[in-house]
Amino acid sequence: GQAAEAARALDELLAKFPNYEVAYVSALWLYSSVTGIAQDTKKGLAIQAGGVRALPSSFPLRNSYAYMLIEAGQSAAAIEQLEVATKLAPREPNPYDSLGEAHLAAGMPQKAIEFYSRALTIDSTFTGSNIGRGIGLAILGRYDEALATPIPESTTNAFILSRVGRYREALRAIDGGNRQASAQGNEYAQANGRLLAAWISIERGQYVRASEDVATAIKVLDPLPARRQRGYLVLAHMIGGIADARAGKRKSAKDHLDAQRAEISDDEVAVERVWVAALEGEIALAEKQLDEAAAIYTANKNVRAWVSVAVETPWMFGPNPPSRDGLARVAIARGDLAGAIQMYRRLTKSGGEEGSSGVLEPRYVLQLARLLDRAGDKAAARVEYGRFLDFWKNADADQPELAEAKAAVR
Repeated sequence: GQAAEAARALDELLAKFPNYEVAYVSALWLYSSVTGIAQDTKKGLAIQAGGVRALPSSFPLRNSYAYMLIEAGQSAAAIEQLEVATKLAPREPNPYDSLGEAHLAAGMPQKAIEFYSRALTIDSTFTGSNIGRGIGLAILGRYDEALATPIPESTTNAFILSRVGRYREALRAIDGGNRQASAQGNEYAQANGRLLAAWISIERGQYVRASEDVATAIKVLDPLPARRQRGYLVLAHMIGGIADARAGKRKSAKDHLDAQRAEISDDEVAVERVWVAALEGEIALAEKQLDEAAAIYTANKNVRAWVSVAVETPWMFGPNPPSRDGLARVAIARGDLAGAIQMYRRLTKSGGEEGSSGVLEPRYVLQLARLLDRAGDKAAARVEYGRFLDFWKNADADQPELAEAKAAVR
């Protein structure tokens, strides 16, 4: 956890051995704005750019440089680096896997799936590509295909299961992952599971349980160096604050917001901005400050926030924040059904929302159906209720959403 000393040692190492490949690659883990202990994206990018100049034929270095570019929101530049990497190592799966993730981050899931598939033809057991391919299919709304091949990572598997209402299986996957992570002493993976479980509880209206899982996640992270906790704490307080806001506990929600703001890093981290804005908007909505909520959501709607699936972070909350439908919920609160319907149509576009890295969310399809029903367009509502039921055809049978949708199409 000694960030300054680690940075000094890396600088000394690079000064003495400017052709030492591993030193440049290690800059990603030191300076990452999400998981690094130094959290300085600009310096990390500068070091890795220098490494590419010093060692232009190193594919691992171009790969790590690309990941830092993705983190900095420069997906196009990352893709350029990775295209060179595939030429340097055409029989290695990793550059193709990384190209897959760069295209996910850029909102190009179909291309991402192609590159993940290419990596899997080289090595069918390559874990990252199996995970990434499942995410790409979920972005496109192809959940049956995403779940047809087991996803070898518990939180990603649980997240995708939960999107289609298979909550019991999702929670079992989380519990299994937590037991394994605890046995391995992996605090990050334990926190991931707890935070995803908390979000599932919020969706099901179980706000007390959600708050308990958030508190457990924060406790699990407590022994780690403060800088390694930071991004997780910003996320944890977002989830805890939203649980309290929706439960009517506005004072507690604001306490979470204050805690979030206290954790924000000096480096500009897009995903942290998105998580803070999500809670700010939720509180404003709860207090019926609709103009304020709209301003918050508008200011952040085009922020591209991607958290890499290659590191131990809960990636799903980067491209799928609770603020994704924030402006639509503001429109509903204002009585603007037509505006809300238009927004939910964009969010639930068949084949994925254009340019987005967020999964096609079946719950948004259900909300679209409800709004069409309220607006009197019964035929269009039936279509969307039917689409929701197709997504949730294997959902837990006791979910109230299923009963609602089935009743609507009778």
